[in-house]
Amino acid sequence: MNTEPVLIRSDGIKKDDDKSDNCKIDKGKVDKEKIDKGNLDEEDVDEEEVDEKKVDEEKADKGRVVVSWTGGKDGCLACYGAILEGFEVTHLLNFREIRRRGSHDINPALLYAQAEALGIPLIHKDFISYEQEFKKAVRNLRNNGEKIDGAVFGHIETHRKLVDRICGELCLELIMPLWQKNSR
Repeated sequence: MNTEPVLIRSDGIKKDDDKSDNCKIDKGKVDKEKIDKGNLDEEDVDEEEVDEKKVDEEKADKGRVVVSWTGGKDGCLACYGAILEGFEVTHLLNFREIRRRGSHDINPALLYAQAEALGIPLIHKDFISYEQEFKKAVRNLRNNGEKIDGAVFGHIETHRKLVDRICGELCLELIMPLWQKNSR
């Protein structure tokens, strides 16, 4: 079973499927997995430039992301997948609907304890509109000097259009490690 996250751009194209010039491989920044599988042509790789240290450094610098955090297993697994993939998680974002309490109505004290255990700051807000509050939180982080490149979501299918729209409007990379995976 493939445990690597599926990275989906805000336009809905899987990064691996993108054939545009923006995705050409830079010499010296080659994914070790592509080398191991033999998916590169000789002209793509300058062998003197490729070594384990450079591959590890590239993986550790995928970008700074926020994680949509409910306190449940999906958000936790998505966060973990993003970290394994090399993203730096800057904040966990948790929003609690004012009008209705649902299955994800976890005591905020528990959410803060989770964030503290992970060593990642939590932003917890009550909301009427999840979309508006999420955008506001990311804009506030950016206005305070944070560089935010992407957003990680644990949702499988139900919120795909919503998070795609949010990421598109904020120019964020949409990262959905659980996309099309069995929720069990």
